[in-house]
Amino acid sequence: MQVFVLGMHRSGTSAITRLLIMSGAYFGPEGISNGADEGNPKGFWERVDVRAVCDGLLQESGYDWWKVADFDLDRIPDKVRARHVGNFRKILLDLDAHRPWVLKEPRLSLLFPAIRPLLELPVCIHVTREPLEVASSLQTRNGIPVHAGLALWELYTIRAFAASAGLPRVHVRYEDLMAAPVAVVERLVGQLTDLGVAGLRVPSEREITAYIDPALHRERRASTDRGLWLNDQQQAIAAAIDDGSALDDATLPRELSAGAQAQLRTFEEDRARQEEALLELQARVKELEERAALDADRITRAQALLERADRQLSLAAGSRSWRLSRRISSLAHPRLRRGGTGSATGEPLERTRTLVEQARERLTADS
Repeated sequence: MQVFVLGMHRSGTSAITRLLIMSGAYFGPEGISNGADEGNPKGFWERVDVRAVCDGLLQESGYDWWKVADFDLDRIPDKVRARHVGNFRKILLDLDAHRPWVLKEPRLSLLFPAIRPLLELPVCIHVTREPLEVASSLQTRNGIPVHAGLALWELYTIRAFAASAGLPRVHVRYEDLMAAPVAVVERLVGQLTDLGVAGLRVPSEREITAYIDPALHRERRASTDRGLWLNDQQQAIAAAIDDGSALDDATLPRELSAGAQAQLRTFEEDRARQEEALLELQARVKELEERAALDADRITRAQALLERADRQLSLAAGSRSWRLSRRISSLAHPRLRRGGTGSATGEPLERTRTLVEQARERLTADS
C-alpha cells in the first residue's frame, strides 16, 4: 500500500510519519530525508526528492508554499507539470519496491491531485492540529501574521480533504497524539491494517514514549479562543475536525473564504515589498563593499609608496655622501627638487621626513 500523510505545516505530520516508519513502513534510503532543525528537532521526515517535485510545481508556476492566495492547480503550465510529475513517477518506482511505504510532504495537501492518477493503492492519513496553534507556530518560525497563518491552515485543510475524497483515509488529531500517544498509535496501526496496509506492527510503549515528547507540544492554544481569531467558515471547519465529520466528503467547503483570501493577498503583497526592499539593501551593500575594496587597494598602494619612501630615507640617512643622499631624497619626492636651497646637510632629510609623516597622517585619516 501507498501511505500519504497530509496536513498543514506545523500540524504534527512529522511525528505521525516517524511513528509509521517505526511501525514498519518504508521511507527511503539513508540520506534522503531533509533532516531536522530547531523547529523540528526530531526531524521533518520529508524526502528531498519529493520536496523538489513539489517546489518545482509551485515555484515554476508563480506560487510557493506560503504564496497561494490564488492557487489553482489548473494554472500549472503543462510543461512544468509534465516534468515534475515525471520525476515523481521515478520516485514512485523505487518506493513501490518497498511496500508498504509512507510519504509526508505538506505541499501535497495542495498538489495531491496532480500525482493521484499515478497511484494504485493510496491510503491517506489526515493530521490536524488546533488552528490557533498552527498559526502561532507559523508566526514563531516564519514571521507569518496570525490571520495569514489561519488562512493558510484553512486552504491546506480543505484542499487536503478534498484531494483524498473517495480514497481510504483516516484522521489523527495532534492533540490526541500528545495526550495519549500509545493509544493513538495502536488505533492508527489498526485502522491502516483494516484498510489493507499489511506488514505494520505497533511499536512498544517504550519506543513510542521515547519519541513523543510532550515538551515539544509548544504554542498551546485552547479551542475556546477560536471566536477571537477565526472567521465563521474557519470555525465551522475546526468544529468538523473536532467531531470527526471532516472525513465526510460533503462536510467541508471547497473554496477558501473571502476573508482568508484577502488576508493571504495582503500578506503576499507585504512580503513582496519586503523582498524588494531587501534586494535594494543588498545592492547598496554590494556597492559599498566594492567601494571599500577600491579604498583598500588605494590604501595598500599608498602604504607601499610610504614603505619605499622610508627605505629611501634610510639610505639617505646612512650615506656619507651628501650628493647621494640628496639624489635619493630628490627621487623620493619630486617636490624636493623644487624645494628650498638651504645649505644645511640635514635640510633635505628633514623635508623628506616631513613629507613621509604628512603622508602617514593623510593615510591614517583616510583609513
